[in-house]
Amino acid sequence: MRFKVLIIDDDPIILVLHKSIAIRSGLCTEEPLSFQNGKAALDYLCANGNDKENYLLLLDIHMPLMNGWEFLDSIRSTPLWEQMKIILISSSIDARDHEKAKKYSRVIRYIEKPLQFDICTKLPEMVLNNSSSI
Repeated sequence: MRFKVLIIDDDPIILVLHKSIAIRSGLCTEEPLSFQNGKAALDYLCANGNDKENYLLLLDIHMPLMNGWEFLDSIRSTPLWEQMKIILISSSIDARDHEKAKKYSRVIRYIEKPLQFDICTKLPEMVLNNSSSI
């Protein structure tokens, strides 16, 4: 199964870093799309998403305009929700964020920033097996 990878984070350095790691680790075969906030990603998915595509989102929580939680609440009311696997990647170590992540069925993992190469190499298997360590 192939996934279109979207990286959603407001930090331009993190976007470049995560994009590089995703490509070098083999997480994606084509260049991932990147967005600096949840609103831009939601707009893209609503305008361009299709039911023949599977999506893997690397999603930050704390962003301007639309944070990760608002994005999740918005996207889960769309038909695309069932075609997504979401990995939250955040600098937050707050246990409440970890617990809140468990409430979203499509969130399969919570990772503290930054994404590490060795973790990224294991993500394809986690995504395909829907295994989670949340």
